[in-house]
Amino acid sequence: MGRTVLVSMPSDEQPTVRSLSHPRYDNTALVTLTLTKLHDTVSWPLRLFPPEITLHAGVETTHSYIIFTWSESEDTDIIENLKTQVETLKVAEGGSWNPGGKFLVVVADNDGVSPRELGLQIYVELWKQHFIIDCTILIAVRHKYLPINSTNYTHGLKKDTLDLYTGVPYQSGKCEDVTEVTLLDQWHLRNGTFIHNANLFPLKTTDNFHGCQIRVASFGIPPYLVLTGNSTDSDGKAVYELSGLAVRNLLLAVDKMDATVVYLKPSVGFTVENNLFEAGNLADGRSDIVIATLPLVPLFLSTWFQPTTPYEYTAVKRYVPCPKSVSRMEKIMMTYKLPVWLTMATLFVLTTELWWCLANWQHSALKDSQAFQTLSYCLYNAWAVSRGISATNVLNTWKFRFLFLVYVCYCFAMSTVFQAFFISFLVEPGYGKKFETFDELLDSSVVYGYDDLMEYGMASTSCGEHNKFPSSRRQDCNDIIECMERIANNAQMCTISVPRVSEYLATKTGIKDNSKHLCTLEENLLTTGFIFVLVNGSPFLNRLNVLTRRSQEGGLLGRYWAQLIWITKLRSKMRIVDNINDLYFVFSLSHLSPAFCVLAFGYVISSAVFFC
Repeated sequence: MGRTVLVSMPSDEQPTVRSLSHPRYDNTALVTLTLTKLHDTVSWPLRLFPPEITLHAGVETTHSYIIFTWSESEDTDIIENLKTQVETLKVAEGGSWNPGGKFLVVVADNDGVSPRELGLQIYVELWKQHFIIDCTILIAVRHKYLPINSTNYTHGLKKDTLDLYTGVPYQSGKCEDVTEVTLLDQWHLRNGTFIHNANLFPLKTTDNFHGCQIRVASFGIPPYLVLTGNSTDSDGKAVYELSGLAVRNLLLAVDKMDATVVYLKPSVGFTVENNLFEAGNLADGRSDIVIATLPLVPLFLSTWFQPTTPYEYTAVKRYVPCPKSVSRMEKIMMTYKLPVWLTMATLFVLTTELWWCLANWQHSALKDSQAFQTLSYCLYNAWAVSRGISATNVLNTWKFRFLFLVYVCYCFAMSTVFQAFFISFLVEPGYGKKFETFDELLDSSVVYGYDDLMEYGMASTSCGEHNKFPSSRRQDCNDIIECMERIANNAQMCTISVPRVSEYLATKTGIKDNSKHLCTLEENLLTTGFIFVLVNGSPFLNRLNVLTRRSQEGGLLGRYWAQLIWITKLRSKMRIVDNINDLYFVFSLSHLSPAFCVLAFGYVISSAVFFC
């Protein structure tokens, strides 16, 4: 069994007419004839749709339509009636509406117009207004008057065949304009067969658009969209020059499609107003495609528009203030934690007392030694050893020498470790603690810079943690580039962005290492892809998708990104270095402050010894 076929027809079955007019033919006979012949060949589920019935759009997209149409009264013609039918069907179908499906339009009367002309009018209406390209039109031509009780639809027909027409847009030299229709085949009523047995739905998607224009609307932020210049042509029209990742991906595809890009006035920025403005232009047919910094999230999907295959996949991250560089002297003083310093001081005191006790114990062989009998001399020698200075008159007993050697080894180890860290911290003191989790960010005083359009987009996903920020800590950040610059300049602000934006901004402003100025939380907020948007049924969509996938597989966008970053670096000339101290620093008196602290402590001890 095939896919479901949606059948639409006008609402009247037996229209009311004036008594002086000729009675109308019962057009349901044509419906019966067509559907019967259809089921003689295949068994497809049919879904009848009179306009009074509201359809509940399901998950499955409709791929086949049969639209029966005729004049419902003398005051309406076939084209007006068809417009009403299609608009009603389009609204009722909702998300299941598929202008890229196969359409068979069956016309019961030609309203006195030649079949070819009527077929052209119908095709142009469906193509221009609804982007229906795969459409075949069956037109029956009969005499104006037929008895209402005629049981056979073929009675009274002017010809013994039914004509089937279609149009083909984007032919060489005609672009989107369709000026004629082609007679595909004819149905022989007497034999019940096609005369030529031709394909009624020939392939109309083209790989070559013969230089036809594709009007490009755009909005977004660098590096995805960059306005490089504008000028005026000989006709007085504004000509815009754009670059960036989104533009480059489009140009790679359009070059193979042999289409001519015409940029409409770009909206540089990522705001709700820009989004609505460009969506309106696309819906009204003033543009053919919207290229933007649009993530593939539910908010930006619509029944009236279709997204392309994402031209880039990226992680969305929370950008937070980077930790500040720690002062060299502060880092040196913090080489050892407080418990280590206390342990060293305790061991220093205990060693001093142990030496003094050994020298003054009544049964000790050291009792007659003058060097260690006083507490001040023991303290002096212990301090000298800890500083790497030789002690005086060390006793020659094995017990004392063993304890003395253990203390010397301990002091040597601690001093070596301290000196190693001392030199390391002079070269690279490091940074303070960074934000690692969202809870840490929430518990801090950092404000959240929000973008209205991104907020709406995030609301359509499962990511809602950003709503936990109180209103007092929320700040308008519609200019995302400005907010990222503030974060790079150590402002206490966080926001949501993508790595490409931060890397481009850092390169443009001359920052050597953006990881020290634009920091992120370790966890990604979400992973998404950036898309283009076309109107539902656009003939450019399929070819764009194919070429976009090939571009991804070939890494062409990555190559362009490397070139863009390199050119931006050359233009910025790296005006800003992360820190002048990264290259060298002046070894000043302040760097010797730990030594002076030790010297002062020694003076205090010396004074105590002197007075004691």
